[in-house]
Amino acid sequence: MWPWRAPAITWVASTQDFLVPVKALSRIFRAKFRDALKKTAQFPAVPPRVWRKDWVVHSKPVGSGEQAFKYLAPYIFRVAISNNRLRNLENGQVTFAYKESATDQLKHCTLDAQE
Repeated sequence: MWPWRAPAITWVASTQDFLVPVKALSRIFRAKFRDALKKTAQFPAVPPRVWRKDWVVHSKPVGSGEQAFKYLAPYIFRVAISNNRLRNLENGQVTFAYKESATDQLKHCTLDAQE
């Protein structure tokens, strides 16, 4: 192998029941978890051997990928705020309505339009 060449990447196919192979998902989850934990004060308390072990992510089949996307689509392809909640746009400020979950009351919030 030449030192300036990247290693070959091989495709790992998943089974028909899963979108992502469970072993690959486990490695990704471990790496993401480690990266997030590094940003906290608790990271030094975790023994280094934890990151060398194989992790197992519990994963259940949800049917075809099409079914999973149909389930996730309303959450993924959603706008931050819909037009019917906008109340006013004036002098660089926007006012919108929201429902406070604790009281179930409709309230209004005004923010700088750049936010």
